[in-house]
Amino acid sequence: MVKLFNIELKKLIKSKSILVIATLMCVLSLITSFSTLNYKDNMQRAELLEIPLKGLDAFYSSMRDMPTIVFLGILVIGIVFCSEFENGFMQTAITIGYSRLTILIAKFFSMFIAYCLVFLPYPVGRLVFQSLLNGFGDSMDLSIFLNIIMVFIVIISIGFSLNCITIILSLCIKKSIFVMGTSFVILILGGNALLAMAHANVGLSSVVRQTPLAFFKVLAVNEYQWGGLHYTGCISLCIILITLAISTAIFQKMDIR
Repeated sequence: MVKLFNIELKKLIKSKSILVIATLMCVLSLITSFSTLNYKDNMQRAELLEIPLKGLDAFYSSMRDMPTIVFLGILVIGIVFCSEFENGFMQTAITIGYSRLTILIAKFFSMFIAYCLVFLPYPVGRLVFQSLLNGFGDSMDLSIFLNIIMVFIVIISIGFSLNCITIILSLCIKKSIFVMGTSFVILILGGNALLAMAHANVGLSSVVRQTPLAFFKVLAVNEYQWGGLHYTGCISLCIILITLAISTAIFQKMDIR
């Protein structure tokens, strides 16, 4: 299993797609950060438009961007997982002698790392660039540093748990373009529609609030308190593990050619 993990890491390092996406997210963070200079002398307008100026506020603001985070997850799964059915890696790995469970565990590990790599430049970029331009916003200490790390890991876990749908679709469809298109419609368009419906319906809202779809906003409203992070992180981890079990059952019955 360790050897397979190393193979996956080397593939991520050499992946031009992952590098391009990460670079684009870094550029986006730079553009977004410099755009805040338009509001530096008009704090009231910035607050009215909910535009964070300080570096720390910008970091937490980027954690609320559910469509972007989920979309990046769709891209990552398409690149790291679904494409492997098309390029023959799955068949090769099975032929060499790796068990299907081992392959899936390595792939889940690889997808999580890739997810971190493509999203990390955006919040960190905004944290750094806007701190240089507008100030950090608070004195950095160990508790804030640990909270930043914890928030990032939990948010990625939430995004990953939502994209478990994409993983299941990958196993069923095995065509990257169709998987990514279907996931975009279900998770982003459908997810936003469901959140809008929940906003207008108290009963539906109480249900949706207990799902990863609403965790982004719930954590932000509660200012990323440790209790909320632990709860949402555990729920997301359970969903990921359940998906791994379901994926293993599907993968075991698949005829890989």
